[in-house]
This record gives sequence, C-alpha cells and structure tokens, in this order.
Amino acid sequence: SDLLNEINFENEYVVIDCGANYADLWLGLKSKIKGENYITFEPGIREHASIIRNAPNGIHNSLGLSNKEGLSKYFVNEKAADSSVIEPSNYSHVVEINTTTLNKYVSENALENIKLFKLEAEGFEPEILEGASEVLNKIQYIAVDGGYERGKEQTETFSALCNTLHDHNFEIVSINFEWARALFYRKA
Repeated sequence: SDLLNEINFENEYVVIDCGANYADLWLGLKSKIKGENYITFEPGIREHASIIRNAPNGIHNSLGLSNKEGLSKYFVNEKAADSSVIEPSNYSHVVEINTTTLNKYVSENALENIKLFKLEAEGFEPEILEGASEVLNKIQYIAVDGGYERGKEQTETFSALCNTLHDHNFEIVSINFEWARALFYRKA
C-alpha cells in the first residue's frame, strides 16, 4: 500500500506479515526484498493456500500470532475477511488454531534486520503486540490496522496499539484516520 513508499527496502530486509490474507502485501514487496525474507502468519486455511501460490518463495506459517502459545478458537468469516480469535458478531464456523508469539518465533529463528512488521488481526492486535514485547527493538517499522473490529462491540484497538508502541519508542510516520491505520517507526 501507500505506506510502503515511506520505507527504503533492501534485498536482505525481513518483512513479517501478520494477517497476510492472500499475500496482498507481497505484490508491493516482490521487487524489493528476497522471497525467503517474506514471512507470513495466516491461520485461515484457504488464505494460507493462496499465500503459498502468490508468494512461493516465502516462509509461510499456518498459525496465528498471540500473547501465548497453544490452541485458540478461531471464528471464521471468509466472506468478509474478518476471521478473528476474538468472537465477532458474524462468523460461519469455529476452528481451533495453533498460536505462537512473535517473541518466540523471532528468537528461535534468530531473525535480524526486520524492516517491517504488518499487524492486522481483526481486533486481536493488542495481544499479538504483547507477545512481541521482547523483540520490538529488532523491528524498524510497524504498520497497524487498529480499526473498529474487536469483538461483538466492534471496538477499536488503535489507541491501545499507539500507547504500547509509544512506550517502546515508536512514533507515527503516517496515518490514515478513516481506516485507523498507521505506520510507526522506532527511534534509535
């Protein structure tokens, strides 16, 4: 998206795409970074299969990010691309998914040079960010979607995300108020 224009990418940079959907982000990245440096987390079965087709050289995890490891209920709404760990008003069915934390994934895979972490989880973003607290200092940019998508009450997560990121030395580079999306940059 437009946010990518704010970032200078190099081949070696790593991008972690949480809530990758169909790997839409890869379209804007494929000329900028190596395929194997595009890492996705997408628990949706159909979406995960599409990601593998759309970004064949990437590293694609068929699991959810969270603040804990284990099994979680996952409320599936493929039609609206609104599946979430937080129970929404509308969903077709519930499945169990495996979750991990970004803390664990980044340390186990010894990831460095994380240029961008895209965080979009239909209202579950605060928990994912909590599970990334120990590795935020390894990430340069974080793009968040903090819109009104959390649970049946459709609350926003943007304020909580802003506060947490501010506490970890991130500042807003650009923002889309209408969609409650923003790009954050970590100051030294």
